Amino acid sequence: MKKISYQVLLLDDKPETLHYLLDMLHDLPFIAEPLVLSDLEEAFLYLKDNEVDILFLDMDFGRTDLDGVRFLGMINRPPLTIACSSTSGYVFDAHEVGIYKYIGKTISFKALERILKDAAEEADRKEERERRDIVKLELTDVSGREIMLQVADIYYAQVSNNVVTVYTAQEEFEFKISLREFDAQLPVDRFSRSHFSFLVALDRVKKIEGKKVHLTGVHSESLLPISQEYNKSFRHALEQYRQRWS
Repeated sequence: MKKISYQVLLLDDKPETLHYLLDMLHDLPFIAEPLVLSDLEEAFLYLKDNEVDILFLDMDFGRTDLDGVRFLGMINRPPLTIACSSTSGYVFDAHEVGIYKYIGKTISFKALERILKDAAEEADRKEERERRDIVKLELTDVSGREIMLQVADIYYAQVSNNVVTVYTAQEEFEFKISLREFDAQLPVDRFSRSHFSFLVALDRVKKIEGKKVHLTGVHSESLLPISQEYNKSFRHALEQYRQRWS
């Protein structure tokens, strides 16, 4: 597994049925504090702006217009998904949309641990496949200009008021996009978030002092924050990057 901990979201219209599963997730050291949501619209917006490695998805939300399978089809580049349902009526449909596993809510701890270890490794492979060999991004800035952004030129990106500002050696670019969406287009092993609002190019990091990231080159005077939420994952990503490229 490439990460210290994996972000997990559980989406179920009856969250009170997840207590047993949540207790087991808390006992797995490679799983971060799981988030539980019960509203599909809220979950859709959350997935747009936040990183989720593994999604536990209920299949039946008691709605005729929307179930788990249809919800998954609405998401652009969904996370690795495990169907978690008390009914087996959606097994075929779940397989058709690429859901990784189909489990019941009373699965044993040993079985859950085995599935999640495999799922974490598959999530790593999925992320690497999606972002391999990306050299440039074609984006439209806030003024409507088409921008060809070279990945190697990026120092860091910052989000404010739903606008991401990307800093290179020569210029700054502003895009109407979430930081999560921007991050999802970049090579997985070369960028990491130090803070909810900051994404850092690991090859531009000179050093870390306390809760500040010092950059190299023209942005050497910029001190970027490291929040408690991202501290471990950022330091781990930087260590892995340096081990790989040193």
